[in-house]
Amino acid sequence: SPGTPRRSAPTSCPPSGPAAWMCTRCRLQNRPTPASEIGCDRSPILVRNARAWTPSGLTPGRDVLFEDDRVASIAPGGTIKVSDAMRVLDGAGHTLLPGLIDLHLHMGVPGGLPDVPSAALSRNWEITGRQLLRSGVTSGRTHMTSLAAAAMMRKEAANPCSALPRLHFSGPEMGGGIPETETPNFVGVKDPNDAAAKVRRAADAGLEWISLSDAGKFAPAELQALTSAARSSGIRLMGPIASAQEMEGQLRAGVDTVDDIDTTSAGRYPDALLRKLKEQPTVTLVPT
Repeated sequence: SPGTPRRSAPTSCPPSGPAAWMCTRCRLQNRPTPASEIGCDRSPILVRNARAWTPSGLTPGRDVLFEDDRVASIAPGGTIKVSDAMRVLDGAGHTLLPGLIDLHLHMGVPGGLPDVPSAALSRNWEITGRQLLRSGVTSGRTHMTSLAAAAMMRKEAANPCSALPRLHFSGPEMGGGIPETETPNFVGVKDPNDAAAKVRRAADAGLEWISLSDAGKFAPAELQALTSAARSSGIRLMGPIASAQEMEGQLRAGVDTVDDIDTTSAGRYPDALLRKLKEQPTVTLVPT
């Protein structure tokens, strides 16, 4: 029946040797059915006596009620009426933070990029999702996600019992100056029509973001077609960088976020570039 392990599996394995390999394989094959397939307890949760982190600062002695995956109420301790449907937890005066947001998640590119379209699709996000939730990350944005992986993750994340944060998806990264590149996670553009077509493909897949690599290496007409198609489709642009020069290209492209940091030996960003960044207050820095 759903939720029942297929058969008993070892609870621990030897540290090395053939027996360890067979034991680990057995544990993986016989793990219980994921909660996302069997439903979960979605009762309201009341946390008593917590020090809540609110817009006005830390507020001790608060009750916090969670309903339907949201904070429903924050009130002075002991003032929220308990119902039989609630689960009640004692916050013991500890600090309760809002859910954290990770704007740069690699959840579908394990061990490097697949170099052929037929590369096997990984489901490593099942592990990554649990790690994120355990770390307090409840929302995030993926980077360099194949269309197939994005579709699968979106379907799974829509299940309220799934062990995934709320996600915004970016599709295959689009790189400048590499027209013949075509992998599930990274693509080039051959001309303006190809650039616009690949943006529309991402929009048709329901993606919210597109990542640009080496934006300064796109031909001007390619970049114009790409950004125009993105804006008309409601898609936002993220711009990973590895140098100040790459940041300049991303700002010229009009990205919404600048991701990563300068990995060169430069001690700081040029003053002119920092002034230009300040002139674009809608750009968010994501220093992953």
